Amino acid sequence: MKIIGINGSPRLNGNSAFLLEKITQAFSLKGHETVTYNLNSMNYRGCQGCMACKTAGKTCCILNDDLKDLLKHIETSDIIALISPVYFGDITSQAKGFIDRTYSFLKSDFYTAEDKSRLRKGKKFILGLVQGSPVESQFNDIYPRYKFFLDWQFDNTYLIRKCGCTSKKTASEDSSIINKIKQTIELITG
Repeated sequence: MKIIGINGSPRLNGNSAFLLEKITQAFSLKGHETVTYNLNSMNYRGCQGCMACKTAGKTCCILNDDLKDLLKHIETSDIIALISPVYFGDITSQAKGFIDRTYSFLKSDFYTAEDKSRLRKGKKFILGLVQGSPVESQFNDIYPRYKFFLDWQFDNTYLIRKCGCTSKKTASEDSSIINKIKQTIELITG
């Protein structure tokens, strides 16, 4: 299988990067191919609402920026793992801009179509969330909100969430998050 890991954090060495590294390592240890992208290092714009991806003959976003290759890579991958810290009660603007651009994967008649996505069947999506607050009930609305849209494009979506990350290394000091990663990957790969 091909796995794409996407760091939605501006920090390249923080808790989100640690989570992403552990996820991609776990897939690699099972013999799967992994590629990682750092959104903050890429030059791209959010969805422009131009609807060009919905016109006849167009199958993907027409913006020619650093997301072009990533979006193309998603078409040929099996699993996408996007990890984001929680900033002001939501994913980062980098992660949101990326998710908005996946709108191009939806068919032009996605509102009424039973099969809404242009992506091939069987793709899976992992959303990893890292938050400073140790209170799990805070910000637990993020995943269901994004899952609603991700389910239009991917056959299965999964959540890996770490609360209480008050320092850059909190996640690396918690064995329960490593166990959650292993459980999720076992669930996905069988």
